[in-house]
Amino acid sequence: RKEGYKGRTITLKIRFHNFITLNKSKTLENPTHLDDIIFKTVAELLDKVRLKKGGVRLLGIRLSNLTPGNKSNQLKFVRDKEDKLEQLSQSLDKIREKFGSKAITRASLLKVITNKRKASN
Repeated sequence: RKEGYKGRTITLKIRFHNFITLNKSKTLENPTHLDDIIFKTVAELLDKVRLKKGGVRLLGIRLSNLTPGNKSNQLKFVRDKEDKLEQLSQSLDKIREKFGSKAITRASLLKVITNKRKASN
């Protein structure tokens, strides 16, 4: 995002405890670099994976099939929504750059973080 690129293909990589590696990808109709769209797509891909009992060693996300960010062939109402998400993403990036990566997070992730803290106590 910092370099001004967007990607069409989102890939989820999972390596299990026994070193078996699984890759799942989805190519979007329009390129994106927005956290919201990437997060939702990764969640869709993760829903299709049957997790093994031994746990996960590695979880990776890759955005590929990159294009310069200023190209857009979307309809105006889709662009308006994307413009708002773009402004939000830029604001979040500035906050994280100034105060650190943990300075701000999605409310939807707070439950996950809280549950992790309870489990570790």
